[in-house]
Amino acid sequence: MPLIERARRYEIRERKGIVAEAVKDGVEAAAILFLHSYRNPAHEQRVKKIVAAGHPGLFVTASHELSQEYREFLRTSTVAANAYVGPRVRRYLGEMQGYLREADFFR
Repeated sequence: MPLIERARRYEIRERKGIVAEAVKDGVEAAAILFLHSYRNPAHEQRVKKIVAAGHPGLFVTASHELSQEYREFLRTSTVAANAYVGPRVRRYLGEMQGYLREADFFR
C-alpha cells in the first residue's frame, strides 16, 4: 500500500486552488517536490511558504529540506514518508506537551 494514494497526488499548475480543495477533503499534509530542487531549492521554498501561509494547520514539507539526492524517486519517497508521519508526530508531541503542562513540568 502506498503512503500517498494515487488520487491524492497532484501536479499543480500556477494559480490552481488544489491545496484548498485537498484541505477541504481532509488532507493534513502537503509534500512538495520539484524535479531539480536538489540543485536549486528556491521554487520549493517559495511554494512551501505560500502553502504554509494559506493553510497554517497543514503540515508542509519540501524535498530539498530532507535530501539533496538528484534522483527524484528517492527524494519523492523521503518527502512522502515525512508528510505521512509529520501530522501524527506533531499531534503526539502536542499532546505530550499538554500532559507535561498539566503536570506542571515546565516550572
